[in-house]
Amino acid sequence: MIELLDIIGQDNALTQIQRYMGVKRMPHALLFAGPDGVGRRTTALALAKTLLCGQCETRPNGDRLTGLDDAFPLRQACGRCDDCRTIEADTHSDLQLVYKELARYHDDANVRNRVMQGLGIPVIRSFLIAPSAHAPSRGRGKVFIVLESELMSPPAQNALLKTLEEPPPNVTIILICQKPDRMLPTTLSRCAMVRFGPLPRDFVRDKLIEDAVPADQAAFW
Repeated sequence: MIELLDIIGQDNALTQIQRYMGVKRMPHALLFAGPDGVGRRTTALALAKTLLCGQCETRPNGDRLTGLDDAFPLRQACGRCDDCRTIEADTHSDLQLVYKELARYHDDANVRNRVMQGLGIPVIRSFLIAPSAHAPSRGRGKVFIVLESELMSPPAQNALLKTLEEPPPNVTIILICQKPDRMLPTTLSRCAMVRFGPLPRDFVRDKLIEDAVPADQAAFW
């Protein structure tokens, strides 16, 4: 799994996230907005790993992020503790990804048998709101990452508002969204927005070349 400071091409987003972690109280609800395929989910998982790490490391910024002073302490997961290892194995009990397909695991058969076009109240209540009220099993906190959060129905967003505004202690909610304009204003107002931009062209070209795409075609794509 990529660590937080290994994210490439999203320095503005990383700068904002590091600033948040450098204050006494980090926002408990974040909205990662931007196009598909630019690292929003990867960054969300790396941030969750950092927040849940049992031996989180810090190092001076140096020249890593130009928007921060050289001495600014950057935080990143250690990658070695039990929390980091269980996150990498997708078995950490205090990290939950929330997505519409979770409906098939709902306790209610009517929900399981329904074709879900979006993120409805049953999924949001059962896999985010209800478990967020339980104490962390490992003691450091809980992180919920909502994929395609613009698919949340208005009733589901309304049901989530109280949890976004006043979550239980040490709960962090990250909404991953491609089109924030599809979210309710009341939802947006309760989240700190982190914007992700397109990846640098040179980076994309070089990755294509690494995957054996001829240089002229890589430059075109």
